[in-house]
Amino acid sequence: MDTYNTEFNKDDPHPGNWEKMYVLVRYWRSDLEFYLEDLNFLTKLVKKYSIWVKRTDNSEEVEKMSAELQDIIRHGKALKAKLEEHQSKLAGLIDHKSNNSEVTEIEHEALENEISEFVKNFRANRRNVFKVSEKVLDSENLSI
Repeated sequence: MDTYNTEFNKDDPHPGNWEKMYVLVRYWRSDLEFYLEDLNFLTKLVKKYSIWVKRTDNSEEVEKMSAELQDIIRHGKALKAKLEEHQSKLAGLIDHKSNNSEVTEIEHEALENEISEFVKNFRANRRNVFKVSEKVLDSENLSI
């Protein structure tokens, strides 16, 4: 995903490069925290309004949607932990306390791909939540 594309030079091992990566990871973490807050809000909203759902088929869809929300939240929390660990490694490189730069670069690229995939999944999940919610509200004759 272009939004998360890095502009650092992978062949340049000087500290400025690590600092750019560190800042980028900080942005990723901030975005991820926002997404997790959004997912938690949607989860609470689904739980609050699911009590009004009477039709079995709608209840099953709402339960499935809720389970999918929980899955993406779990994945987001695991990804956040990975980002925190990676950021710590980058701090070690910046402070010259570590020289494991090759592994860190590979890890950084893998995390970039993982955060990009998470954002795609988040957006797809959010679209699904809205689609299912609209269907349930219409078929149950509910309004908010």
